[in-house]
Amino acid sequence: ASSSSSSSAGSILSSDLCRSNLPLQWRCLANHRWEAPLPQTGPPEAPTTPAALKSWCPTCYHHLKVFHTIASKYNGVCLTTTFFDVDPNQRVQFRCSAGHTFELKRAMARNGGWCLDCRGDTRRTRAMERKAYRQFTEDMFRQQAAAEQARLFAEARRRMASLQENGKMLNQTTASVKKLALDKARRFVAMHPDCSLEQAEHVYRVLLADQAPYACLQLTSMTPTEDEIKKQYKKLAILLHPDKNRHPAANAAFQVLQTCYTKLLGTKHKR
Repeated sequence: ASSSSSSSAGSILSSDLCRSNLPLQWRCLANHRWEAPLPQTGPPEAPTTPAALKSWCPTCYHHLKVFHTIASKYNGVCLTTTFFDVDPNQRVQFRCSAGHTFELKRAMARNGGWCLDCRGDTRRTRAMERKAYRQFTEDMFRQQAAAEQARLFAEARRRMASLQENGKMLNQTTASVKKLALDKARRFVAMHPDCSLEQAEHVYRVLLADQAPYACLQLTSMTPTEDEIKKQYKKLAILLHPDKNRHPAANAAFQVLQTCYTKLLGTKHKR
């Protein structure tokens, strides 16, 4: 009995060994106690397999069986074959379904911990999927916004061309452009509060009037002087310059303003 306990990493507690057919009291390294008869074939060897551990300490075998159940839950394998519930920081070795070998503390394994490599791959994959979805959504939003903006610009140009062809007054064209630009600017500022309403309004007024130089420079007369044209151009250039205007289309509006300004000055010089 003494040799059995020493070779099996434990000790015997029974002192009355006169009748060998009675169960004896044993104690393992984890201080678990149980009763079992002395094997007739001689002392058992140290528990190096789950089966040997089951025949030695049923409690330690139960704990080891828990880790095997956890591994099967994730389609993995528990590589630890023998276990004594002594050290709470004792690590248990596993192999996941992807072939990664790793060790976990007992508490972490019981609380749902598993392969960190697989978890990292999953997190990276999910992060990439979320990033791709955000990029797809942003691209779709930009395409829809660009199509809507192009439609509004085309509609406004048709309206202005119709007004000019019918011989309407310049103030009607300017008022129509201003109304459309103000409506467009309010909708834009509602979605982009970092851009002021004044900046957005002037951007749309210039873009909508790219075919009408007088309305583009917001002139109130069809016969302005050269000084009036230059004064109005400088005023709008300060408002539309890309370094000061936060609207995404400020650069395009600034170029349209320059084109209309050059066209008006060329007309004045010809006269």
